[in-house]
Amino acid sequence: MFKKAKHLILILPVCLGVSLGGRAADLVRPDWRGQDGATYQQWTFSNSANPAAPEIINNSYGAAQAAVTVGHFGSGWLNQLPGLGTMTGYWDVGGSGGRIVLDIDNKPHASPKEIWVQVTYFKDITEAPALQVPGAVYLRGQTLIVERVPTGGDWVLEQSVWKIEPSPSHETIVLTSDPKWGSVIDQIVVDTYVRGCVVYFDDLSSFADQWLDQGAGLQADLDKDNDVDSRDYAEFGASWLKPCPTDWPWP
Repeated sequence: MFKKAKHLILILPVCLGVSLGGRAADLVRPDWRGQDGATYQQWTFSNSANPAAPEIINNSYGAAQAAVTVGHFGSGWLNQLPGLGTMTGYWDVGGSGGRIVLDIDNKPHASPKEIWVQVTYFKDITEAPALQVPGAVYLRGQTLIVERVPTGGDWVLEQSVWKIEPSPSHETIVLTSDPKWGSVIDQIVVDTYVRGCVVYFDDLSSFADQWLDQGAGLQADLDKDNDVDSRDYAEFGASWLKPCPTDWPWP
């Protein structure tokens, strides 16, 4: 199951049996989406392609795909089932052995990266998939009720935020079906963001390590006069909390 710590559960004001349509896949949008260093991928599983490319993608670093493995008693891709409301295009990945593995190209960077994941799944007899981001730390999450089906059950959106440091060349995100009750997954949205280089405390620590050193090739010798002194410190201070200059010595 998804981690419950720091989790907030919300019920959206929708009428019974009324879906939010395409918005159901994308209810929690980060304010940095579309900025430099960000990627965006949305899978709606509109057909049975496997591996599946995202129907919507904004990723200047490469491609993304979702590889689906159907576990015990899973029905595979379904367009729509009576009793599951208005949603269309989803994977019944079954119980034990069912999983969806996302692989997303990205740009390696020394800075940490945020990863926001939204998964829409059906909760009744079937349950939430477990979500893992190998190498990342879970930060927080929330649960939204997207559609309440009159015959029973809910379409639920589970959102989680993760941090991975340093930023790798690609992310792997693994959704594993509930081994006992199985999982039905409708849509997945993944946003990633490297905030980029900003002059901060890590840089100050590196600068201090070379304070009053002399010689050629010192990273902290910002004015290039072969020593690290108050003039370099003044130059450092002028960049404090600002985007790193193009020739900044620390990534």
